[in-house]
Amino acid sequence: MPLLNLAIADDVQGVGLENIISGCKFFILSGVPGSKFAYAVKAAGSELWVQAAGGSGAVDLSAFGLAVIEQQAAAAGLGSVGFQTRRRGLVRKAARAGYQVDGYIMRKIINA
Repeated sequence: MPLLNLAIADDVQGVGLENIISGCKFFILSGVPGSKFAYAVKAAGSELWVQAAGGSGAVDLSAFGLAVIEQQAAAAGLGSVGFQTRRRGLVRKAARAGYQVDGYIMRKIINA
């Protein structure tokens, strides 16, 4: 949970981390010295959906984590991996790894 709590800043709907990760399977990646990475995923049809992820380390954990998640999806016979983010840097990293933007979420705060 401490690593997944790093993803709470992306909770744009304010539903709380517990609701975001409800029904997920949880994983912690190890084997990269000085780095920690955890993620929560669930199958959504033929896709493995990343609900939350967080980590810290000296290597690019986005590329490393996505590669591992893709392997999990393939091993489970799923056809794709998906996630939602508002972090532009993660969008750029994912694009370099072969991901495509597949939509936008638009929001206007009207009662702040």
